Amino acid sequence: WVSCSAFGGAHVFRSTNGGRTWTDRSGNLPDIPVNAIVVDPSAGQHVFAGTDHGVYRTTNAGTRWVDFSNGLPNAVVGDLIFHERRRILRAGTRNRGAWEVDI
Repeated sequence: WVSCSAFGGAHVFRSTNGGRTWTDRSGNLPDIPVNAIVVDPSAGQHVFAGTDHGVYRTTNAGTRWVDFSNGLPNAVVGDLIFHERRRILRAGTRNRGAWEVDI
């Protein structure tokens, strides 16, 4: 998985062959920069994207994305960390501190 933090075009890509080819998995994401991406290690189809407008989540490998900001103020998310053992998603924001949610 890789993300693109620019306006215009696709924002999320996935490779299943070690990076030889990439598939656009942006689905219905809005046209906003995607700054970070993290995959749930227990469920490879579940992916979280940190964007300039909060966090989005897909449960089908990027076919359809939904807003997953769950109480996160309107903020630019620059980094995501998934704590597998504790099942917590943490987001680092620009000027709004850190945010975490149980998965």
